[in-house]
Amino acid sequence: MAGLVHDPRIRGTPEQGQHRVGHPDDPDDVGVDQPQKGRRVERRRLVGPTAKVLDTYAAHPGACAVDLLLCEAHEQRELVCSGRADMALLHLPFDAVTGLDTEALLTEGQVVVLPGDHPLAGRTAVSQAEVAAAPGPPPARWPAPDGSCPEGTGVAVRNLTQLFQLIALGRATVVLPASAAVDLRRDLVAVPVTDAPPVTTVLAWPPESRSRPVADLVRVAATV
Repeated sequence: MAGLVHDPRIRGTPEQGQHRVGHPDDPDDVGVDQPQKGRRVERRRLVGPTAKVLDTYAAHPGACAVDLLLCEAHEQRELVCSGRADMALLHLPFDAVTGLDTEALLTEGQVVVLPGDHPLAGRTAVSQAEVAAAPGPPPARWPAPDGSCPEGTGVAVRNLTQLFQLIALGRATVVLPASAAVDLRRDLVAVPVTDAPPVTTVLAWPPESRSRPVADLVRVAATV
């Protein structure tokens, strides 16, 4: 297979018979040095829905090897549209899927990630209003789909490693999908935000794709 896009920043050079998939920053990359572009992702570092889909697909008869291409938070759609990746993992409502075919993988709630000594850190759940009213820095700003950063007073970030380091230093907060906080570093806590909108992770690919491995991976993903 060619590739699946998976965010932080790595583009592997596909070997013969492989496919590329793109995907944004995952919790398994928290607290490690980010690999340089052009290097392949180590499959063993993946957790969560991505790993589950790929493990199930790998057991499928005739499965191809899948290269994971890590990228910045806004880049996975462009990797697919430009043909550098066959599929991407996108997150609704944050990423645009217009013009792509999609298969939903997971719908989940959101959490606020805070330093361990934050006043809300001991709570079992909070509301969006409580997060907004809590003392501390404003929320971090993520890139828009076009790569621009929205205006605001919060620090601008491009990946989870940067973000979690800034949160630990008391320079940022963030509300993000619960799966992004799996295996969170020990000096941070994740508290569910009960009224935050749900986030749906989807596999996305060009509608004109006629790749048999892409079709097989989509069928497998629908059963996981």
